[in-house]
Amino acid sequence: MKKNIILIIIVLFSFFCDRQKNPLFFTFDYVSSFSTEPRPNAIIINEDNGYLYVANSHPSRNNDNRKIQKYNWKGELLTTVVDFTSFDKGNYPRYHPIDITMDNDRNLYILVKPYRKYSEDTWYPFEGFCILKYNFDDKFQKEFDFAEFDQEWSPAAIAYYNEYIFVTNGSIIKKISIDSEQVFDITLPISEENVNSLPEIHTTDMAIDSEGFIYLVGQAAFDNKSVNCHITKINLKNRQRVTVYSKGRTESFGAMPNNPGLSINSNGNIYLATFYCESLEIFNRNGEFIMQLDVDNEETRPIDVAVDNKHIYIVDNLNNRIDVYKKHVTIQVI
Repeated sequence: MKKNIILIIIVLFSFFCDRQKNPLFFTFDYVSSFSTEPRPNAIIINEDNGYLYVANSHPSRNNDNRKIQKYNWKGELLTTVVDFTSFDKGNYPRYHPIDITMDNDRNLYILVKPYRKYSEDTWYPFEGFCILKYNFDDKFQKEFDFAEFDQEWSPAAIAYYNEYIFVTNGSIIKKISIDSEQVFDITLPISEENVNSLPEIHTTDMAIDSEGFIYLVGQAAFDNKSVNCHITKINLKNRQRVTVYSKGRTESFGAMPNNPGLSINSNGNIYLATFYCESLEIFNRNGEFIMQLDVDNEETRPIDVAVDNKHIYIVDNLNNRIDVYKKHVTIQVI
């Protein structure tokens, strides 16, 4: 009964208060952290049960901790979904995980870069990429094989929307039918912004909201002295794009390319893990800044983020861990 009364109060405030005054606001309190394998670089959450899937390693790093692992929200390791050091179900001898996504049936799709062995200690990447599908029980289903492209195509991120998988390398998006595996090329709309500010430069993550808008995370350089990251929202129907810049900025130009990541929650809010700026920034669906969450006091590298209705999970690539924060929604008295 008490909970119902609180909900009614919140709804009444929403209807009768001016939107610009924003009577509702939220804060995040630090809950805990839990360790992962070295070099975590991507995370996704199954909102049906709260399980977290974390990808470790990065295609540019020759490291043997290449795994996809499943955790509960408390940070307890439930299973290793795939260990790429011993993976033998695909068409190629070596893979590096890049990004992960999930469809509406909770099937998992892992974007990987396949490699061939050149000599005893040398591996060369194939020109394209592959996508590995696992079902909701974490069982391997199939491999989408796009390794033999005619030109080098280095994938940066993967996303799911409406029975299609989307993969981007920053300059183009490939739309892939899950059923037929047919591939469609989507050329990104070009703006007149400074070339260093385009999402085509050093794109590191992608998300698609419930309305089909595509969000790309890019990085921007300013006078070759400082770097920040930005989100570009793309409407493919009318070829329009809007760019939102992060608040944080690092003075080290060597920070480009870095690895910011993002997530879109059910309300359309945008969560941006800024990597070298060591913070999480939150924007509404219109790109208006809401708040900034400084991640802990020590040096961190927020590389990706996942959100549900209660928690936010920030991937710290530097300290090999996931930071867990709890969301609190309150009423602002005006």
